[in-house]
Amino acid sequence: CSSEQTALYKQKLVERLLPGNRQKMVDLTGGFGIDFSVLAQLFDESVYVELSEELCKIAQHNFPLLGLPKARIHCKGCEEYIDEMGDFSLIYLDPSRRDNAGRKVVALSDCAPSIETIQDDLLEHAPIVVVKLSPMLDIQDTIRRLPNVNEVHTVSVGGECKEILLVLCRKKVKITYYCTNITARTQTFCTDTRDTKPIIASNLENYLYEPNASIMKAGVQNSLCVAYSVRKLHPFSHLFTSAHFIEDFPGRCFAIEDSCGFAK
Repeated sequence: CSSEQTALYKQKLVERLLPGNRQKMVDLTGGFGIDFSVLAQLFDESVYVELSEELCKIAQHNFPLLGLPKARIHCKGCEEYIDEMGDFSLIYLDPSRRDNAGRKVVALSDCAPSIETIQDDLLEHAPIVVVKLSPMLDIQDTIRRLPNVNEVHTVSVGGECKEILLVLCRKKVKITYYCTNITARTQTFCTDTRDTKPIIASNLENYLYEPNASIMKAGVQNSLCVAYSVRKLHPFSHLFTSAHFIEDFPGRCFAIEDSCGFAK
């Protein structure tokens, strides 16, 4: 299922972020524990924090069966636990995206807990914070609100964008965008140049390309012009063309057999 696939993606992400120092991690929004059960396997100590007593009981039953008998469970709210938590190698959060009436929310300010409010506290307790957010999120607005974002991950499964992951770090560097489409042949396009100008095609060539959903969501499609030697059909189009077939293009490719204008 897509939840398991994206959880494994997070596991690989954490392995890269912390190649040799994976002592303690905490999931401050435990939920059903899907992501926690995968990430906790990488650490010497793991802590699950969840306000719901029912979910904590489920976690207490499931974690030993999943090979996590030493996982510590705290049945309390995220903000309450932050006040008493010590130092960790990694903090993970998946803020609730529903309001008090149970309706879905998208904006960062509507999620609970408010990452914007507690971001400084989180980075005091861990050098790396990974946050999972809605695929409908306005990425650029969120980056303005969270100045310590170093990495943005847009993760798709089978061509559908499923989630956005933000990596916050104490040491600020230029933001890198990782656009991954998980399929039988998973592809990741990586760039740190989001605002590059596109190369516009003077005419339609032999092949037409459409970037995958992760690239479109991140808004880094213009970077494909340099990375894959393709040209954009128009500044406001998201379609590209090239004279030669590009086998590893991160998206769909079509051979152009014919073309026509809009006239009758």
